[in-house]
Formats: sequence, structure tokens, C-alpha cells
Amino acid sequence: MGRRRLTWLNVLVLAAILAAGTIATLAAVRHERDGAERRQAEAADPVVRALAGEVGSIADGLEGVRAFFESSDAVTSADLSRFAAPLLRRHPALEYVAWSPVDASGAPRTAIVARRGSVTVPVAGALATPEVGRALAAARDAALPRMTPPLTAPDGRRVVVMAAPVYDAGAPLGRRAERRAALRGYVTGAALVAELGRPAGARLPAGATIDVRDGAVPVLGGGGGDRAGTIDTGGRRWSVAIAGLPGPSATLPLSIGASGLLLTALVGLMLVSSAGREASARDELERLRSRHDLILASAGDGIVGLDRDCRAGFVNPAAAAMLGWDVEDLTGGRIDQLVLPEIGRPVRAGHDASGEARARRRDGGTLPIEYSVTPIDEGGGPRGAVLVFRDVTERKRAEQRTLRDLALAEERAAVDALTGLANQRVFHERLREEIRRAARHGRGLALVLMDFDHFKRVNDRFGHQVGDQALRHAAGVLAAETRSGELVARVGGEEFAMLLPDADGDEAARAAERVRRGIEATSFPEVGSMTISAGVCDLSHARDAETLYRLADTALYAAKSAGRNTVRRYRPPIAPD
Repeated sequence: MGRRRLTWLNVLVLAAILAAGTIATLAAVRHERDGAERRQAEAADPVVRALAGEVGSIADGLEGVRAFFESSDAVTSADLSRFAAPLLRRHPALEYVAWSPVDASGAPRTAIVARRGSVTVPVAGALATPEVGRALAAARDAALPRMTPPLTAPDGRRVVVMAAPVYDAGAPLGRRAERRAALRGYVTGAALVAELGRPAGARLPAGATIDVRDGAVPVLGGGGGDRAGTIDTGGRRWSVAIAGLPGPSATLPLSIGASGLLLTALVGLMLVSSAGREASARDELERLRSRHDLILASAGDGIVGLDRDCRAGFVNPAAAAMLGWDVEDLTGGRIDQLVLPEIGRPVRAGHDASGEARARRRDGGTLPIEYSVTPIDEGGGPRGAVLVFRDVTERKRAEQRTLRDLALAEERAAVDALTGLANQRVFHERLREEIRRAARHGRGLALVLMDFDHFKRVNDRFGHQVGDQALRHAAGVLAAETRSGELVARVGGEEFAMLLPDADGDEAARAAERVRRGIEATSFPEVGSMTISAGVCDLSHARDAETLYRLADTALYAAKSAGRNTVRRYRPPIAPD
């Protein structure tokens, strides 16, 4: 009878150990899989951001050239070269920037071109490619930059052509027919697809590849990979996938599973050996325990055996070394009090647990770790648990570096490189956001557009370096004259904008006058005195961002026409009797 009870006890002990090992392995697999998915997302996000940032930066640059041409009566080859040169320097992917005026029928004429490479300009009397023709027509009707799908240049390289429409200054653009009637021409640029992908490729982990598609048309890469995101720009949607990112590591699950199997095998041997004499069984048990301790001692992860009170019955050398303890001093100690308070509740409740935490070291410092707790159930309820953990210091440092890089990239993408003010993209995003907020809460909003008077003379007389220095100096004056809650941005070559939330036209006109006087009273290095003209409009005349901007631009045009160095508010035209 006693022998039969011993046999059933042996079976229950082996089953409990196998169950504990299985639970620990499954928990480690789940934790490692979640970690791999998180690491893949962290690796893919900067790649998508870099590609989107490169394409968006080129589009913003073309929009800046377009804004100048729209305010200029005549565009010369020298004008185009001056405005295109910084774009071509900043963006190796950009092959050329072209200005194509339209004839009376609305068809583009021969282009004025500032070029870097050999890609053919797709304008020769009529459009040479249907794709470019469709992009120009879409840009004209939407009053927004538009981009073609990838095209093949005569030399076999893949390019995309970006187009921005240029309209008559101050013309109404509310309807499609008005936009077509006011069209003066197009600013276009061709970008090499392979060069567009270089900033994104530089952020790929070793061995990873990027695949980008415009619908079914390949843009970059050879296909395959896990979906990483989409990029919407210029009326196109690019889907981005990345192949070759590392998957879940098998090290932690295998180490736990192997430990469980080894423990099962060792305990089985111990129980089988109990059939012999008691003294021989005791000796054999000690030898098996020594072997078990040797196996666990050789593991790279920290392994601690715990009882129900979280006291350490076994500590391997890796665990003691990571925590700054000697094995003998840590054995018998309360691990939830000395090292990891997070495990106290699950160990006492007999629950498994896993996650990330900071383990306390003996010297008072802390150590970032990943851990898993697996209860050991011997048939009568949980009797303790196995704690497995690993040092993730290097991974945390890499994550912090990645976060800093992302924050720096986002800050750079929001700032105009020359003046340090908000750039055109950030300004228009804020403008749309403030209009939605004003509509939702019934508040006011006003916009001021400002343009330096005769700035072309400064560049022509003193050179572009002095002109850039004057713009930087002016940015300091504008920032000093801007009050809390207001936003000032550079939106064109020498054009600036000020956004005033919760303000009406009177308040905006006073703010514009304050800026005008500040500029007039400033002595600019090497140039001397300069003046600025300003146009003001508020939401009493416009309910959307495009209309508000256009009406403020109309007021700015009126200020220029009135002799410059003045502020004009938008006044609706008086209907005839």
C-alpha cells in the first residue's frame, strides 16, 4: 500500500514540474513575442518618418518657390536659379527645378530650368508624358502641390515629378473655374526615387530592406516585408513595408523550457533512485542536486527559486552578479524586500507574472530588467515560484538614443532652417487647427501676412548672404514683438505670417502695426533701414484656412499698392447699387 502511494506521489511531482516548466516557457514566449513586435515598430517608425520627411521637405521647398513666383510680375532665369539653388543643395534627390508659364489656352510653354542632373524636363510646348499632364491638372484644380507616380527617365533611372500651381496674385481661387482662369504657370521638380530613399535606408537596421509601393507600382525595393506604414503626400499614397527585422528571440523561452525539462528529469531520477536503500538514495539525491545547481549556475540569465514568502532557496551566480550580491548572502533573503517588490503579490497568490522593472542592487543603485515569475504547484496549491530575469541596460540605452533622435528630427522638421522660426508646414497645420478650435468654441482668430519691401534690391545690391543675414535679424525682431499665444512663421522667401488666436481684426491690425514700427526702427547689419508691408484679415470674413490666407494676402497686396511700409485690413468689395 505504501509503495503504491509513493508511485502516485512520484507521478504528481513530475506532472507539477512539467506544468510549471510549460507555463514558464509559454509566458516567456508570449513576453518575447510582444517585445519583438515592439522592437519592430520602434525600428520601422524612424524609417517611415525619414522617407516622409524627405518627400515633404522637397514639396515644402517647391511651395516656397511657388509663393515667390506668385508675388512676382516676371520670373527670370536668374530668379529661378537663386531660389532653386538652396533646394538643389539640400536635397541630392532633386534633379531640377523648372518654371513653366502657360499660354492663353492653359498649356505649359517651354520651361526655365535650374538643373543638377540629366533628367529631361517633361515640358516642350505640350506635356511630354500623360502622367505629368495629369499631375499638373490635378495641382491646378486643387491649388495644391501634386506628384506623379514613379516614371522612367530616358537614362533608365526612376523619378517622380512634383508640381505646384502659380496663380495671379490676389485672384479669387474659391472655385475650380476661378483657379483655372487665374493660372499663370507651374513650378515643377524631378526627384530621383533611389536618392529619396537614402535617408530612410540609413535608418534601417543591419540586414533589413525597405519596400515602397504607389498602389501596385513599385517605388523602392523588390517587394515583401511587414507593413510599416503609409505616406500621404502630393495626392499620392505610398505604402511602406520593411523586411529583415529581427523576430522574437528564442533564448529566454528555451532557457526556461530547458531548465524545466532538466528539473523534471533530475527529479525523476531522484524518485527512481528512492527505490534503493535510503543511504544510497540520499547520496544520489545530493549528486543530482549538485548537477542541477551546476546547470542553473551556468545560465546567463538570473534564476532564483522562491518559497511562498519570497525567500530565495536557490540563487544562480548570474543573478547574484547582476544584483551585486554574493550567492551565500542573497540565499535565504526576502527577494521582494531586497530586490523586486513587484513579485511579492503574484508569488504569494500563486500567479505568474512578467514585465519590465528596475531591480534594486546591493549598492543602492537600480538595474533595468525583464523578468518572469512562474509559480510551482506541487498538487496542493502553489509552493513557491521560479524568478527568471535578464539585464536590459543596453537595450534601454538604445531606446533612449532612438527617442532623442526622433525628438531632434521632429524639432528640425518644424523649424525654418534660416530664421529659426516655425516653417511653412507647421504654420499651415496650426492655422487649420486654430480655425477648428475657433469654430468649436465660438472664438475669434486673425491672420497677418507680412512681406519686406524691395527685398530683391537687397539681394541684388549686397548679395544673398547679406540678404539671409537680414532675414535672420528680422526674425529676431518679429519674435521679440510676438506675444504669448501668438505664432510667427516664415512662409516664403521674405514673407512672414503671424497667427493671433482669440483676436479680431482691430487687435491684429495693432499687432501688425507694432511689428511694422519695430522693423522700421531697426538698423539691419550692412543694409541699414528696411520696411515691411502687412495685410490683415480675421474670421469675420472667412470660415476656412484657405480663404483666410487668401484674403490676408489680398490685403497685403493692397498695402504694397498703397506705397508699402503700411498695414492694410481686408475690406470686402462694395457691391454696385
